[in-house]
Amino acid sequence: MESINISEAKSLFSETVSRAAAGEHFVIHRRERPIAALIGSNELERQGSPLVDLDLQIASIALENDLPLVTHNQRHFSKIKELQLDCVLKCV
Repeated sequence: MESINISEAKSLFSETVSRAAAGEHFVIHRRERPIAALIGSNELERQGSPLVDLDLQIASIALENDLPLVTHNQRHFSKIKELQLDCVLKCV
């Protein structure tokens, strides 16, 4: 998994997305802290449970703001290792 800073990810966005689609994995950092991971959608499908777009948006907001994600269904987000999950009521 290759680490790149956010300015590099922005300037090489098209190339980085193409490389991720081809199977490479990236961790994007801001101020030396990981804030996002970029992998191809084929990789998520290969793992057996792709994340839906809305779940990805919710998770990225929590990661960007260094906040825990409070959810009832932790299975939706359990593949995002950097994400801190908190449970509401009874988690499934």
